[in-house]
Amino acid sequence: MKKFFTRARFALIAGLCLTALTALLSAPVQAQDQSPAKETVDILMVGDSITDFWDRSGNYGLEVYQKYFSNANRKTVNIGVSGDITDQTMQRLANPMLNTISPKMIMLMIGTNNMDRGPETTARYTVEGIREILAALRVKFPEAKILLLAVFPRSQPETGPVPGKQYRVRIDAINAQLPALADGKFIFFKNINGIFLNEDGTLKTELMPDQLHPNTAGYYLWAEAVEPIVQAWTGTKN
Repeated sequence: MKKFFTRARFALIAGLCLTALTALLSAPVQAQDQSPAKETVDILMVGDSITDFWDRSGNYGLEVYQKYFSNANRKTVNIGVSGDITDQTMQRLANPMLNTISPKMIMLMIGTNNMDRGPETTARYTVEGIREILAALRVKFPEAKILLLAVFPRSQPETGPVPGKQYRVRIDAINAQLPALADGKFIFFKNINGIFLNEDGTLKTELMPDQLHPNTAGYYLWAEAVEPIVQAWTGTKN
């Protein structure tokens, strides 16, 4: 009797286990990705000091940044870093923080610092670097539209506002190749450099006192120049 009871109990337990296993296998599969939802931001700014100084106080862009980009109506993330060349900007795109956001649009301008660095001074090197950055941004943010800006004009102290070969000729060579990087679907090119130049091609030092970075007045003109695009792409109004 004891032996029979043991076999019966075993059969009962085995039956219960089989029932439980069947239920487990037939249950709907739960999603394994428990990563938090990405935060939607309106604009991601990418670039060097010219972009970095959007949120810099003093005679730079902070006042304009708060009015046009960082306020109750718009949220902007600025990852511009002073001194960066295209290679360094490419490396910054690996920042884990970028995995937590989903920008509606990206504003990119990079390349002016390439003018001061070894082999990176060539237009071909710079344009290829920009091409790689665009490709990386498309992979990381496939839904975002990218506004690729022409590298801003600059001069050098020894020539004053007069165009000089050291910078302006090289920058023009870079900008001439940038429209080809736009696809008209997700990547769009825009050249707003005329707002910083006089009719004779000299730099407006009242907008770029150091002949490289816009001052507050210059940042206002930049913001106004891209505002229609920002409104259309983000669905926001300043």
